[in-house]
Amino acid sequence: APGGLRRVLGSDRDVVVLDLTGGVDADRVGMAHGLVRAGGVLVLRVDPEARGSRGLGLHPYDPNDVTDRLRDRLLERLPPGPPRLPVPCAPPTGTPEQAAVVDVLRARLSATEPTATVVLAPRGRGKSAALGLALAGLDARVALTSTDPDGLASVHRFCDAAPVDLEDVPPDAEVIVVDEAARVPLPALQRLVADHPCARLAFATTTDGYEGTGRGFVLRFLRWLEGERPTEVLRMSTPVRWAPDDPLERAVHDLFLLDLPLGPLPPGPLAHARLDRAALAADEPLLREVFALLVHAHYRTTPSDLHRILDAPNLDVHALFVGDRVGAVNLVAREGTLPAALSADLAAGRQRIRGHALADTLVCHAGRPDAGGLRMVRSVRLATHPDVRRRGLASRLVSAVHEAYDVDLFGTLFSADPDVVRFRRQHGYEVVRVGSSASARSGQPAVVMVRPVTPVARALLADLRAELALDWPTQR
Repeated sequence: APGGLRRVLGSDRDVVVLDLTGGVDADRVGMAHGLVRAGGVLVLRVDPEARGSRGLGLHPYDPNDVTDRLRDRLLERLPPGPPRLPVPCAPPTGTPEQAAVVDVLRARLSATEPTATVVLAPRGRGKSAALGLALAGLDARVALTSTDPDGLASVHRFCDAAPVDLEDVPPDAEVIVVDEAARVPLPALQRLVADHPCARLAFATTTDGYEGTGRGFVLRFLRWLEGERPTEVLRMSTPVRWAPDDPLERAVHDLFLLDLPLGPLPPGPLAHARLDRAALAADEPLLREVFALLVHAHYRTTPSDLHRILDAPNLDVHALFVGDRVGAVNLVAREGTLPAALSADLAAGRQRIRGHALADTLVCHAGRPDAGGLRMVRSVRLATHPDVRRRGLASRLVSAVHEAYDVDLFGTLFSADPDVVRFRRQHGYEVVRVGSSASARSGQPAVVMVRPVTPVARALLADLRAELALDWPTQR
């Protein structure tokens, strides 16, 4: 199970077996491959005849409407010939790169002035061991913390620092080390830094794309940290757990399009297209362009996002081409048209629904079961190539999406960002709901915005805005 896999991340095995007969779970495969040590084997039990991918079925689609393009992609990329058995390999040893990181870490953690050091590495590079080696014998009051204390086993092989919960880090700690910091909510990390102005800090995190948090750590927390404390970033790329250019790591990265480079975008004429997903799955260069853009623009992009792009029955992929290259991408979900009885059950808490995030929010959280029957399109992800940001491409693509559907309303849900709110308002969207608490990952409350098209949707918007004004008088 995914939870079981997360509990053993950071350890290694000779053989890992994943049962995927119920459907390919992209995130589980992405997690599992990093557990296999050099010479080991990852066994995937896949039913090549089964129809329908796990977790992607939703109202009103038949199970046969869920395609199996990701499964087919996996089967096509399996190496030919009989499976290899585990090959005996020498135990993993440190690398010169790891030794250099340990030296820098130890020097900075032994300094007298407050500093921050960040260690970024894909899995299998010896990041946690480097933390332990740097802490070994350190003459200071050390606080070692992680969201998963069991995951500190690699650190404890080299030092005896006792782990503490993040909220229990003592105020007089001189050295604070946070392993897998990307899994810690952003506000909690910021509080830790603010509450310990004199401490030497070290934050380490995995940058693999299997769950998307590492990229968010870099885009959000690291940018903030560099403005608060003298910060040095250490990157590790040489594997310790397996050899460089490991065939399993290479195969998984190729399968799920992890760590794709984003090349420059030459100028060219603009053209909008709704991409045929069967053709997209067969066009590897185009699929790589689309997914690379999403990965670089959104910190939460994961292998399961590729799964949805290829197989989810209610998802559409819109692209704005600059010449023959992709300049912007908008993933949208077709939602709503729920039967009145189902909407009533959702509102009463008797049922839950998958794949209708906007409809579910309006029915359950805004208290409007009548909204469930409306035809709606939700913007899931909007990404623009960095070479052409703030040049109107996102606006042009959003306008093209609006023209492509005959619906009652368009909507979107996202972590509150003033720039995004302003952008959506420019295109006719209005805030109808603000979450009561901050997201653990972004540190911001969720915002729901709606753009009405039909009279019934405009009436709904007026009601929701009036209710929001009562709940939050300062909202304009």
